Amino acid sequence: MVSTQSKAFVGTALLVFGAFAVGNAIHQSVVVGAYAPTAPGAVLQGLAGLGAIVVGHHLYRPANAYIETDVKDEPDDGTAPETDEAVGEAPELSPLEDEDLERLDADDPN
Repeated sequence: MVSTQSKAFVGTALLVFGAFAVGNAIHQSVVVGAYAPTAPGAVLQGLAGLGAIVVGHHLYRPANAYIETDVKDEPDDGTAPETDEAVGEAPELSPLEDEDLERLDADDPN
């Protein structure tokens, strides 16, 4: 079975290829005028690009879709901290100096 990340990669590559194919067909036929917009070369290149876009869109998955599927689901028993308040602050990891932290704490109304 093909992984979701591989499908997403192929889908993205097909989307890019299709966009370039359609763009090149329009550029060569309309902008440059190398051949007529209804010439078989322009039409076939445009249709191939549209086909690649359709297949690429079908295979494409956003990054959060394959990140979430690779994580093992564990039951939530409520013991894991999920908010910043539960985790707390670590002053030693702060990029600010002690004086700056004290000034921020003094300005904070909470």
